[in-house]
Amino acid sequence: MRPGRPPVPTALKVLRGNPGQRRLPVHEPQLPVASPPAGPPEELAGDVLALEEWQRLEPLLRGARVLTEADRSALIVLCQQWSVYRAAHAHMRKQGVLSRYLAVSHKALAVWTRLNDAFGLTPAARTRVTTAAKSDADHLDTFLA
Repeated sequence: MRPGRPPVPTALKVLRGNPGQRRLPVHEPQLPVASPPAGPPEELAGDVLALEEWQRLEPLLRGARVLTEADRSALIVLCQQWSVYRAAHAHMRKQGVLSRYLAVSHKALAVWTRLNDAFGLTPAARTRVTTAAKSDADHLDTFLA
């Protein structure tokens, strides 16, 4: 694994107005925006909390053109982690904060938070994305189409 910060996706650089003014790659793989699903993923069957989170987030992310076909599994994990966090938190409320569910709750919340940031679902994550300048519109279509 290479040290340092992970690379910023090209589409995000374009949305930010290419602040570093470096030449953008033109042969970067482009993933299709997710098409509407036929139904909820089978991985969430029987998990009411995860399914509710999927039904809330999937149309929101697809409508914002953030969700691609490659992101499906990450969104499933995000929804599952929300469910794990909620269940662990409910157990903590019954048994007290110093129960064995404290670590489970913290770990699920940490994973959920990272995935929320990755999908731009927090106020701080959204502030890092701005509208592309008019001159970048053609290049933006290449990365977001």
